[in-house]
Amino acid sequence: MVGRNVRRLRERRGLSLADLGTRAGVSKTTVHDLEGGTANPRLETLYAIATALSVGLADLLTPPEEDVPSWVVRADEGPMVHGEAVDARLIGRIEVEGHIEVYDFAAAHGLQRSRGHAGHVRECLLVHDGTVRIGPDSTAVDLAAGDAILFTASGDHVYGSPDDAGGRGTLLVIHSRD
Repeated sequence: MVGRNVRRLRERRGLSLADLGTRAGVSKTTVHDLEGGTANPRLETLYAIATALSVGLADLLTPPEEDVPSWVVRADEGPMVHGEAVDARLIGRIEVEGHIEVYDFAAAHGLQRSRGHAGHVRECLLVHDGTVRIGPDSTAVDLAAGDAILFTASGDHVYGSPDDAGGRGTLLVIHSRD
């Protein structure tokens, strides 16, 4: 995935392998090996290439958002990147022109129904503890600690927990400009 994205973004910008290598401070061979899928770059190299391409790190690690409009990511899924002092797992990528509301989210045992939001609104929840049931009425899923979801919230959707202990997480409500 990384190699395909680097090549797609490099070609879209009209850069040669050498041009991208120079901008990123890496060799042409490193860029070539990365695009060919034979390199295992460190986090610092990926950030340098992303910066040279004027994109975010997630643009290198995931398919273009238009190819994946919604997702559920389980705790053991998602690309890992490793640096000298940081390990990170990419949960997902969300493109937006508008604003994002960030909530410390707690769900109690039971189920709450929510009417669809006006405009183009998506919701993203990363569960930290317990279990949360969330999503569109017909396709709600149970998520455990480390799991995440992104869904369009313009239709009716639900929140709650199937467990007595409930669940907690971080909820993003993403309001896109129409």
